[in-house]
Amino acid sequence: MELSGWWPLWALARGAIGFMMCGLYTVIESWLNDQATDTTRGRVLAAYTFVVLMAMALGQFLLSWMPISTATPIIAAAMLIAMAIVPVGLTRQLAPAPMATTRVSFGLLYRRSKVAFAGALMSGLVTGSFWTLGAVFAKRSMPEISDVSLFIAAAIIGGAVAQYPVGLLSDRFGRPRILVALSSLSVAVCALLALATERVVLLGLVTVFGAVAMPMYALALATVIDKARSGEFVLVGTSVLLLNATGAALAPLFIGPLMDAASVSMLWWSLALTSGLIGFYIFVHRSDRENVAPEEQTPFNMAAPEIAPTAFELDPRGPDSMEEVIEPAVERPAFDDSHAGAQADKA
Repeated sequence: MELSGWWPLWALARGAIGFMMCGLYTVIESWLNDQATDTTRGRVLAAYTFVVLMAMALGQFLLSWMPISTATPIIAAAMLIAMAIVPVGLTRQLAPAPMATTRVSFGLLYRRSKVAFAGALMSGLVTGSFWTLGAVFAKRSMPEISDVSLFIAAAIIGGAVAQYPVGLLSDRFGRPRILVALSSLSVAVCALLALATERVVLLGLVTVFGAVAMPMYALALATVIDKARSGEFVLVGTSVLLLNATGAALAPLFIGPLMDAASVSMLWWSLALTSGLIGFYIFVHRSDRENVAPEEQTPFNMAAPEIAPTAFELDPRGPDSMEEVIEPAVERPAFDDSHAGAQADKA
């Protein structure tokens, strides 16, 4: 049987891997949150995010060091994951206390911040398409298979380096303004990537693309955190995560056929159009009453939730000890979305 005939099995396997990796990130970040305090949480998240992004960048080079026509890279990845279990099994640190369950409410997210809603969706559509189809573009546009690894790694490094500076700018000038600036830069960079042909130019431009696209999620999350009320943080954070994931899953289904029907550059033209439309929406709503002035914002937490999906649980306004707020034995009442909407309308 030809390899193309195995695509349903590949799709099932990738879905299972995604499910398990999401669980790993959830456990890791919950553990970090439980051990960190208000004074150390930002630094802990910054170090964690940097390590994750740099490890992902290094992982791309496995394609250059190992023959991709065999199962060797997959076996090596499995061995690395198995090795990572050893220090976890030997640690004496206590596991984090259980978190209260929550649900998703896109309506509440939209009412709290239209800018955050649009930013989360833009992040999913843009970065999700790149993660899925960026390697396809690189393989068809660059001469060597090693260039594919370098292309993806360049974007990751750009995103890692830009996280902290973008966060500082958003603290000073406001999240909506920086999101508008990032979306505008994304339009320009994607258009240039669609037109570029030289290897060095492509690598340089994709590094800039990672720098402007990957911080979008963290900015969207920070925007709604600034406006979320007490008890809503996990709820709106979960909604931001799922909205981002939905965009990341759906966009490649439409952009992939465009790349086959026309050319691989349709990836970048599609992302330029997406960034422009959603960026214009954010520009129109940047001064809405739900937006918070820069001097009233909570400090920016450098995190990359597109890499680490549960960073929304790390509320910088929470107490140092989770035992102060978690009571697993007591059933909490469900959040009344309609009541929250009514209260927001009265306000």
